Amino acid sequence: MSKINKLIGVIALVSLLLATLFCSVKFIFFNRDLYDFFYNKHNTFQQLNLSHDDLLKTTDILLDYIEDNGNQISLSEFTISNKCVFANREVEHMNDVKNLYHNFLLLTKFLFFNAMTLLVLLYLSNKTKWNDYIFTVWNTSILILMFLISYIFINVLADFDSFWLHFHYMFFDNTLFFLSPEDSILINMFPEKFFFQMILYSILVFVTIVCIISYLFFKLKQSGGKQNDQRCIV
Repeated sequence: MSKINKLIGVIALVSLLLATLFCSVKFIFFNRDLYDFFYNKHNTFQQLNLSHDDLLKTTDILLDYIEDNGNQISLSEFTISNKCVFANREVEHMNDVKNLYHNFLLLTKFLFFNAMTLLVLLYLSNKTKWNDYIFTVWNTSILILMFLISYIFINVLADFDSFWLHFHYMFFDNTLFFLSPEDSILINMFPEKFFFQMILYSILVFVTIVCIISYLFFKLKQSGGKQNDQRCIV
């Protein structure tokens, strides 16, 4: 296998794995059941003095706003018991969050398109050795991504406060994310332990998907090896 083909294969699979990682994050962070589970576990309803339905409705409003479904209520106009729920600073920060989310969506689509294009080119360049190429570069790609995931995982466990602060400084060009627990419903709905939990869930989903794909590759390689052995015997 040439170095160029190996490099193309690694770039393709790393792109595909990164897209899978982002999809895992999206799957977790837009899973309404996990929000309900967290609220019940940490008594968020009582802390905010909101009913179960009102808190879940507020969550739906936020998630719909981030996804920009087109039918969402303006956050600045959303009220419960005739009172505005979100302050101006919270609305501005959620607008930043929405922009970040859609940028990540674009990046995910680009990574997936890039992966598919490179894999097709690799296949067309040498159809007879396609399986060998994929098996060869898969392990390299996994090592690269697992290094990244391990780095994130270690930082999350070691000092989540520092990790979360650096994340915000990296992806936001302002300090609107500094919210007071006394004034902000957002910071009380989603404290740091909420994001800690959701990030770990996202990593777990991603690792599970990678393990399943690795197992399928292993079984495919085994079946291919048996076919080659049978041809040699014949």
